Amino acid sequence: MLQYGESEGTCHPILAVYRFKLEPVKVLQESGVHLQERPYKMASSLSPLPDLPPKPPYPSLYLRKEHYEPYLKPLYERMWRVITRYKERPEQHFMKRDLYFGKHMVFREARWAEEFVEELNVLMNKAVHHGHVERVQNNVFYATNTHSALRNPRSESEKPGITLHDVRVAIRAEKLWEKYHAAKKATVPAGLYDPGSVVESIQDYALQIPRKHRRPGHGS
Repeated sequence: MLQYGESEGTCHPILAVYRFKLEPVKVLQESGVHLQERPYKMASSLSPLPDLPPKPPYPSLYLRKEHYEPYLKPLYERMWRVITRYKERPEQHFMKRDLYFGKHMVFREARWAEEFVEELNVLMNKAVHHGHVERVQNNVFYATNTHSALRNPRSESEKPGITLHDVRVAIRAEKLWEKYHAAKKATVPAGLYDPGSVVESIQDYALQIPRKHRRPGHGS
């Protein structure tokens, strides 16, 4: 049985997801960075993980409200989040905004984090759906999105977003993490910072993402 709500830490410094990278919390705080202080931990009670949804065609539609209860809610309860990645664009006043579905995972030892990443890569290859994977010591940050995605059926152009393709790989990745947790190789330490957002409709949220100006001296 999985035992959630663990608070024991590790000998490694606490890391946080900042600007789509794992960074030491202490360094970020000393630099004056404000991190989201919402609790980032497992829900006290968990909905069952769903079966994989049918594989959709490409291009795929962004997730909508009808996907919240069966798919998004059980994954949110297990610390998956909608994460916005901002990227500089040459000659553009505003930065590019892409949505990802991701999770910050912590392991008891760095070797188990490395082992997990190896298995995650195999999983992504089998799913033919690859995402962003970063490992720093015993921390792993994984985020996925669909390049060939449509905000709605009437969209004339594709824009990367979160679709059922990402739900399918997230469920597989979560089951893999739970295997490590059951074997006491993964943990949920206290003090983690929430890397993203919990929203019912990815389609609606995509229209509300705040815009950010390009930082001076970048993107040229």
